Amino acid sequence: AEAGYEVGQCNVAVMAGKREGVEEGRSEEDVQRLEMGWWTRANRQGSGEAAVALGKAAAEAGRFDAARSLWERAMMQGDKFGGKAALALGNMYESGQGVEQDREKARALYKLAGRGGGEDQISSTVAQTVLEAKTMWN
Repeated sequence: AEAGYEVGQCNVAVMAGKREGVEEGRSEEDVQRLEMGWWTRANRQGSGEAAVALGKAAAEAGRFDAARSLWERAMMQGDKFGGKAALALGNMYESGQGVEQDREKARALYKLAGRGGGEDQISSTVAQTVLEAKTMWN
């Protein structure tokens, strides 16, 4: 990670988030800064995983413009994290958090997320089904 390897930086960020390998006595705030610092380094190198993680942190902090920008960039990376970014953006548009609510855009993003297969395809199907149910009842 220190040598600048993106995957290593992501791994260290994940470990810090789980409090693995972190010295005893470090404050929660200090550990969170450490984690976000590693995500930021990896993001600067174009990591889709890091963009998704930073987008989540931005959304949780109410910085929805930053979250949207990070997730849109992650979708453009073309790696396996694009589906997770599309799901996150779909949720944002479905709920209207930080953007004008747009269920059609959410639906399109959910469909896009499912194209990668695997876990994202399952999450995509669930999100589309729940959206359809909400649409029927509203």
